Amino acid sequence: MVADTKKVQTLINRMAEAVEEGRKAELVKDAYVIANPSVLGTPLEGNLPAINSWLTDFITILNSPVAQSFIDAKISSHRGDAL
Repeated sequence: MVADTKKVQTLINRMAEAVEEGRKAELVKDAYVIANPSVLGTPLEGNLPAINSWLTDFITILNSPVAQSFIDAKISSHRGDAL
């Protein structure tokens, strides 16, 4: 039977990886804002305010203390297969 501590560490490591990957979205959003492309004829047309709000919320969550705690508690030597 797998120890609970290993299951917890698997969750921590997987969430840390998700946060690290998700944080790349902020760089993409910043580059997008600088480029300022037209959204006419794209899936963003008519949805830009909602999408911008969602991105802001998403980035806020990714930069929250809880998200950072996953990264801080990540153990790279953990195999990550307990769950």
